Amino acid sequence: MMFSIVCGLLLLLRYFFEIIQVKQTSMLPTLKDGDKVLVFRHLPKYWLKKNEIVIIRPILKNSDPYKCPPYIKRIVGLQEDVVNITVNKYYEEKNIIRNLKLFYKLKIPKGFIFVQGDSQYSTDSREWGPIPINNVIGIVIYKFSNQ
Repeated sequence: MMFSIVCGLLLLLRYFFEIIQVKQTSMLPTLKDGDKVLVFRHLPKYWLKKNEIVIIRPILKNSDPYKCPPYIKRIVGLQEDVVNITVNKYYEEKNIIRNLKLFYKLKIPKGFIFVQGDSQYSTDSREWGPIPINNVIGIVIYKFSNQ
């Protein structure tokens, strides 16, 4: 009897939670490559809040989102929010690399979120555009100490 209760609890926990190892640097300094996080996976779209770190399936040109590895990003805007976006564009002029900062506002459509990495070198919604809420796999609820 006790064995079946423990097995049932473990299956239930596996359904709701997952431990994921970070395999990118776009969330530096918050999360480093190799860090482990606990992710809440059950119907994440109903629990989303600004500034939460989420695991998403990105929309990449000419690729199936289910075949791409998941990305970890921070929510900076929810559906129908207006977000201020800064994009760095680099160009060469007379053998000198120049940086042009572009600023604009974007109203996020219903059913979408806007995500960014904490690193300035992150590839995120500034490049992809808003992400469908249904592409959220889970919400990071805990970072394990990496000592």
